[in-house]
Amino acid sequence: MTGQQIQVQVTILPWFSEILAPGQHTTLVLEEELPSGSSVRSLVARLAARHARFGEAIYDPQRDALRETVVVTHNGRLVSPAAALDLTLRNADSVALIPAYSGG
Repeated sequence: MTGQQIQVQVTILPWFSEILAPGQHTTLVLEEELPSGSSVRSLVARLAARHARFGEAIYDPQRDALRETVVVTHNGRLVSPAAALDLTLRNADSVALIPAYSGG
């Protein structure tokens, strides 16, 4: 059906949350309303359009790919970077954008 909207919960962990909302040092949880049939790509594009610095940190438009610094989970499950953008979202889904950490 066209015209229907879905609600998606987006969790943005620290470092990304500080880019999205300067001074924010904790996890942000957003509720996003998207057209039915939207993908993670649509979600990322919406967030990037509202918050350019955040978009630059998580998405490379020239490659149409998430940056290597981003880990995505969908409904609590890790999603491969290659599959994340094309994942179709459904009502009440949850997506987490997590900074990839490394260290030794």
